[in-house]
Order: sequence, then structure tokens, then C-alpha cells
Amino acid sequence: MRISGLFCLLTGVVIFCSTSSCKQNRQSPSVTTPPEKISSVKDSVVLPVTVLVTMDAIDGRQSNAADYPKTIALDWFDTTATPVAVYGASQGLWMGPKGFTGSAATGADGSVAIRLFPQGGNEANPPFVRYERIPACVGCMMSAAAPYFANAKTDLLNNYGSAMPDMVRMPNELVVQKRSLTLVTYTYMEGSSSQITGVAFYSSPGDSTRGDFEQAEFALGPDNKALTALLLNRYISMWGLK
Repeated sequence: MRISGLFCLLTGVVIFCSTSSCKQNRQSPSVTTPPEKISSVKDSVVLPVTVLVTMDAIDGRQSNAADYPKTIALDWFDTTATPVAVYGASQGLWMGPKGFTGSAATGADGSVAIRLFPQGGNEANPPFVRYERIPACVGCMMSAAAPYFANAKTDLLNNYGSAMPDMVRMPNELVVQKRSLTLVTYTYMEGSSSQITGVAFYSSPGDSTRGDFEQAEFALGPDNKALTALLLNRYISMWGLK
């Protein structure tokens, strides 16, 4: 298989793709706001947007505060009881615990990886929040989705055959709960004591309406189950995942 210069950023690892499995999907930098009304509404709360530095595969390291709104208005929750914040990274807006910092990367094909963690912390040790989106690299999205979706595993087998086992990383003690054909929630163990709670969306690359893989993972500890559930469900609704 010939290796191309196009690549996808996935879980902090550069994964090279063949020219047949990657397609260029690069657009001019702009903020991607979720498909949800974010203007001021009754009983809304206005939160500042904290901009994180984004490592861009084409443009290099950048932090363009002017590309993001300074504030965002959201309704539905009490921020005094649930301390959350909004972060701007990889031309998108992402929710996480208040007071976190983080890092972000955007691939040449439009893939994004966002990591949120406390000041002085890092993306490898809890607590943390991870967001991923793979919109174009076919092999990347199939291999990322395969642990959670049977049809993704079938797609991967049909496209890559005997190479499939080497492309899939199965989480330890994975428990998946199916919400729909394209949406699941799950838990698994990372290391000996860190439970990860996540949500994943997979739409086959042949689906003309969407065709991508999206994922959010939360390792906020047993004392923050309510915050984890809030961020997970808000992620689903903000990005219109069904």
C-alpha cells in the first residue's frame, strides 16, 4: 500500500493513510459553532470563551483569539452548581470543567483532537476531557469506530481485510450501550484505576448526509458523575448527534 503525505490526527498519534482512504477536506479557518442557538435567550447564562493554542498541520502553531466569540450564551443549567466553561480550539467551541486549560490539533484532512485538563496537569493523567472528530480519513474513522460499532468493524474488514486487527485498539473492560444505529455511550478502564466514560458517533463514509466519526471522553473521577453526565449529554445535543 502506497503511503501518502496526507495524515490524520488521532489520540495524539499521527496515522498515515493511503491515497485511497484519505480525501482532502480542508476549508478556510472559521469557528464551527454547534447546530444550536447560542444567542441570548431568556434565563440564559453568558460564559466567556477561553481560547486554546491549536497546532495546525498546514498553518503551524497558532492561537487566533479573534476567530472566536468572546462570550457565548447558553441556557438550561446553573453554573454555580455545575462549574463548566467553554473553550475555543480547532475552529470549534467545546465544553469542559471550569478552570481547565488544554491543547488542540487540526489535521490536514480536517480531523481535530482537543484535550482539556487542569492547570499544571496533562492529557495523559486524569482528570481530563478528550474530543475527537474525523471527517475525511476513511481508514482512520473506521479503525477508531470499530471497538464501538459492529458495522464499522465490517466496513474495516471489507476495506482492509487481514490488516484490520493491527488497526484496531480495543479498550480494556469496554462496556457499550447502544442509543441508535449511529450513537453509543460506553465505559472502559484506562490503566489500573481510571474509568473513562465516553460517547461515540459513527456514520459510514458512504453516507452522503454526514459520514464521519466523532467522540468525547471524560475522566473526571467518581465524585464528578453529575458533571460527566452533563457534559456528555450536552455534547450530544450541541452537535446534533442521533
